[in-house]
Amino acid sequence: MGLAVATERDAELLRAMVDRIDQSDAGAFNNIGVLFFTKGMFDDAIDAFLRAVDINPRMQTALRNLEFAGSIPAVFGPRLSRLEALLEQRPFDSETQLMLARMLRYSGNRTEAARHLDVLISLDPDSHDPLFERGLCEQREGNLMLAQRWFERAAEADGRAVHARVHLAEVLYQIGQNEQALDVLKELVELDPNVADAHLLRGFLLGDMGYHAEGVNAFNLATELNPALAVGECAHPYSDLSLEAIALPDGNRSKPPTVAERGDSSELPTRYALGLAFRQRGYLVEARAEFGQALASITRGDQAVLVKRAVAELDLIAGDGESAKLFYDECVSFDASVAAYWNEAGVACHQVGNIEEAAERYRRALHLDPRYALAYNNLSVALCS
Repeated sequence: MGLAVATERDAELLRAMVDRIDQSDAGAFNNIGVLFFTKGMFDDAIDAFLRAVDINPRMQTALRNLEFAGSIPAVFGPRLSRLEALLEQRPFDSETQLMLARMLRYSGNRTEAARHLDVLISLDPDSHDPLFERGLCEQREGNLMLAQRWFERAAEADGRAVHARVHLAEVLYQIGQNEQALDVLKELVELDPNVADAHLLRGFLLGDMGYHAEGVNAFNLATELNPALAVGECAHPYSDLSLEAIALPDGNRSKPPTVAERGDSSELPTRYALGLAFRQRGYLVEARAEFGQALASITRGDQAVLVKRAVAELDLIAGDGESAKLFYDECVSFDASVAAYWNEAGVACHQVGNIEEAAERYRRALHLDPRYALAYNNLSVALCS
């Protein structure tokens, strides 16, 4: 499933849609970004994903789409070049340097991003945005203790900084400092009682510490403040589109898959695309057959995991938790750092009655992503079973 090239007329029509969608709907901007991307309108796609993240900084699909796009030099390269040229012309333009650092972070070049941020911080040690970005770089690299320090400095620089405090609480939880994380969230809720993310994370922390009733109350408050957090136990939403399902030509990848990963078949993208199309239209038997054909041609690598996850989802829908668990276990074995794999493996365990095993998988998902609303909700159900 390759990328199309938009005609000038198509591009005008697509750009006109940006003004017509709900300007407060992060999902709408994310989805139109995917549409721009599939038409080869990469700059427009990046702008749309950035707008989605500005509206909802916790929107994981948009963040993954930015990182996916950032991994492709042909997509991010021109924008990075423009920002670098602009910074060379105006070396003291802090906004341009901050944007360049942000784009470098999304592209995976966090070392270079940190270099630019350190320049900004040296010029103004109390500027919140570079401090916060610096923390995001370290958190993404897994350097949680360093991330903690940067988020603390960002929170001190801006007494009402919401996202710095939420991320600080996250890393405190990830390093096992639950009480400290609760203190940060308590302070944040006192500053602004309407921060849904703070109540969501607080609910999980309380539930994980054994205060289940208080945890559920906090989670319920979070979903009242942000109904988008209220998702079903076994939900697999398809409303937020992801670039990960788009098969790109190898030349567009920053790290082309190996021969072993690609397998011998050029039909995988077609089979996978057909499977997705059948699934979205409710033809589940046909969808599984197409995914099975895809797996017959490839058994290893990231493409195989993509298909195995799709098969596992269909097995869950069909009530075959045992089969789903086997496929999810293979996904986890391939990459244990993906929170969604652990959460969905937990759903499979839950479906066959292995409650303790399900709860452990939900916890693993939440250790990787403390703001994972679906995993928290699933864990709450498991603990109350």
